[in-house]
Amino acid sequence: HLTGYGLLADAVKAVETGAVRYVRLMKDVTLPPDKEVCFDLAKPETEGNPLIFDFNGHTITGRQSNEDFAVFDIGYNFAQGVILRDTSDNPGGITAEAGRPFYTGNIAVVEGGVYTGSKPASVRISADPAGQIPEIKGGTFRTTGEYSFEAMGDEVIISGGTFCHGTKGAIVLHSNPLVPNPVLKLSGKLDIVDETPDTVSADLCIRGIVGEIEAVLDLSAWKGGSLDVMQPTVPGGPAE
Repeated sequence: HLTGYGLLADAVKAVETGAVRYVRLMKDVTLPPDKEVCFDLAKPETEGNPLIFDFNGHTITGRQSNEDFAVFDIGYNFAQGVILRDTSDNPGGITAEAGRPFYTGNIAVVEGGVYTGSKPASVRISADPAGQIPEIKGGTFRTTGEYSFEAMGDEVIISGGTFCHGTKGAIVLHSNPLVPNPVLKLSGKLDIVDETPDTVSADLCIRGIVGEIEAVLDLSAWKGGSLDVMQPTVPGGPAE
C-alpha cells in the first residue's frame, strides 16, 4: 500500500525503521542551510534489500557551508544500500548550491536523476565496507567546481550516465590514506560533455597520495572510444 508523508524527514524515519523500501518524491524540497537528507540507520534484517528512491521529476535543493558535505548522504551504517532513479519524462534530482549533491560510503546504484554541485567535486562514491560494488548506470552529473564525479571506493563501476566537465575534468579517480588502492572500472559507453571549453580539463583525472599513483583504471570492458586522461600512466590498461 502507499503511505503519504507530509515531510521528507518522516519518510526518512520510516525507511530507517524498516517500514519503507520505496520512496517517491511528490514535490520539490528546499532544505534549510547545512541540513541534509541522511540515511544512516537500518535494521539488520533489511540488509540486501535496497531502498529505491525515485525523484519522480522533483528536485531536492540544499546548501552546505562545508564544501565537502553533501545534501543527500548515504551513511556507512545503511547496509541495505540505495537505488537512485527518476521515472519521469523530465528528471529531477539533487542540487547543491554549495557543497556536494550526493555522497555515499555504502552500496549505491544510480540509474537516473540530475546531480548538480559545486566544489571541489560534485558526487562522491567512497569505500563500501559491505564488499558490494557501487555502480553508476545512468543520470547526469554537473558541477560549477572542479569535477562532476569522484570515485574513491575499493571498486566503482561506471556503465552509463552523462558526466560534464568542471574546471579540471569530468571524473576524478582519487586514492587517499583510507582508500589507497581504489579501482574504477569503465564499462559499456557513457557520455562525457565539456561545458567549459575555455578551461584546460580532462575527461578523467587520477590523483594519488603525495604524487604516487596507486589507483587502478580498468578499461577492459570500455566501449566508449578514446578518453582524455590526465596522469594516464596507471596499472590496469592503456589510457585509451
